[in-house]
Amino acid sequence: MRNLLKIMFLGVGMTMATAVCAQNNNGKADDAARIALAPVINDSNLPLSAKQMLENKIRKICTLNGLAGEGSNPLFSIKASVDVVSRDYTATAPPMHTLVLNVNLYIVDNKNGNVYSQTSVEVKGAGQNETKAYSQAIKNINPKQGQFKSFVEQGKNKILEFYNSQCDFVISQAQALKSQGRDDDAAAVLHSVPKVCKECYDQCMELASQMNSGNYVAPEQSNEQASENE
Repeated sequence: MRNLLKIMFLGVGMTMATAVCAQNNNGKADDAARIALAPVINDSNLPLSAKQMLENKIRKICTLNGLAGEGSNPLFSIKASVDVVSRDYTATAPPMHTLVLNVNLYIVDNKNGNVYSQTSVEVKGAGQNETKAYSQAIKNINPKQGQFKSFVEQGKNKILEFYNSQCDFVISQAQALKSQGRDDDAAAVLHSVPKVCKECYDQCMELASQMNSGNYVAPEQSNEQASENE
């Protein structure tokens, strides 16, 4: 009987532990997924097809490493630049263009351009024309490479640190946009805060609710009302 009770308690304990672990993992995934970083390609020489392919690669890197694959963040983004390390033209039949590219990725804040994380990868491509060589090189980027995981993790941690320590800036930014009549932009700033930054998230959601309901009073108006009451 004792052995039976031990087995039952052990089974219940394992079930509860599994459930708690699953909830924690789901919570982290849900929170991290709220940070959406739009890819920005800073290279006018990159062919359109290669640019679109690079954007898709960046989105894949995001989704594989706990960020949202779609959407954008008004305060942060992932920027990419492409450097041509070498280019060649072979006298084969048919002739082939070959390229060696250095693809640089940066997680940056959109206001000051501060770099939160960066990495680069060298890729090679070949094709019957340079456009195809570019596309083949970008195609050879492997989003599952370990360097991308640490790149995203470092950037994500610094973004969370920003929201936890600079919530006043986020709120004042939203208020400034609201005063300019840019309601959608103000809402985007407030809704960019991930749930894991609970204190800042709660403050921003309360402000967003006030703005949306029409009960919002601008800081200048609030000060004026306080002076009148005195």
